[in-house]
Amino acid sequence: MNNIDVKKLKLFVCSTTITSRLLPKFEDFVGRKADGMKVAFIPDGALAEEGSEKWINEFQNSLKKIGFKLTEYHLGKVQDKNHSSLLAFDAILVAGGSS
Repeated sequence: MNNIDVKKLKLFVCSTTITSRLLPKFEDFVGRKADGMKVAFIPDGALAEEGSEKWINEFQNSLKKIGFKLTEYHLGKVQDKNHSSLLAFDAILVAGGSS
């Protein structure tokens, strides 16, 4: 098991996708450019909503255009039940839910 220094973890919360207007703030916050950043995309919260597939695809495409390297990661479908494989990513993006 990897030891994680939780003091170095950062949480960036927003209620929309990362737009070109928001991108500089995000990059400043994480301390690196988004281009090439490995991101685990967790859409599980949206899957219960009817019609969510369309906006999930639009959301993913907008992030790919920015340069994120997305990997879809479903919490309930992975064999890695302690989710330590998430440590291989630069960022974790959780999508979905109604607000």
